Amino acid sequence: MSFKNKFKNIIFDLGGVLIDLNESKTIDCFGGANISSFYTKKLNPAYVSLAQSFETGEISADQFRNGVSNLFNLKISKAKFDICWNAMVGNMPTHRIEMLLKVRENFKIYALSNTNIIHYQHFTKFDSWEPKLFNGVYLSHQLKMRKPDKAIFEFVLNENNLKPEETFFVDDIYENIEAANKLGIFGHHVKGEILNLFKELLDINIKI
Repeated sequence: MSFKNKFKNIIFDLGGVLIDLNESKTIDCFGGANISSFYTKKLNPAYVSLAQSFETGEISADQFRNGVSNLFNLKISKAKFDICWNAMVGNMPTHRIEMLLKVRENFKIYALSNTNIIHYQHFTKFDSWEPKLFNGVYLSHQLKMRKPDKAIFEFVLNENNLKPEETFFVDDIYENIEAANKLGIFGHHVKGEILNLFKELLDINIKI
């Protein structure tokens, strides 16, 4: 059975899949050494708690800024904090926009992202950000839930009357793929350029 015959819906993660991410830029901007545990394999548990609470909208932007600044002894202004925090967020390259336009010719497409209000206010100002590309956009801080919790996947499925077995999900975090698979969604772990995957699956002829 071909990909087109098997699936009717595709759910895309944003950061690290459609939108470029480079966490080292945030680390460098914050000052390097004392912030490096942000993105090591053994994340600081206190930071993880702050970040997850921020991604689900349980704490405000100021509470997050203050919490991270206190945790890592950052002596910076609110404006500088946001500049550094947003430094990791890149653009959505033209070739990925072209890919989405091609994909939506045959599929309903959705965005599902763990994000926060500071990043959201940043990337939605980009010329490349166009929510109308998608049939629906679902963001953790707005929904008050986050991946890999099954509730957020179930919400997207139920909101759009999607059948799990007809739904393909792509994410750069394996834990999220595992959660989707448990619900009957076909999850694919993206480890590189997303366009390459859809060139293979759908024979899309777009140059990077």
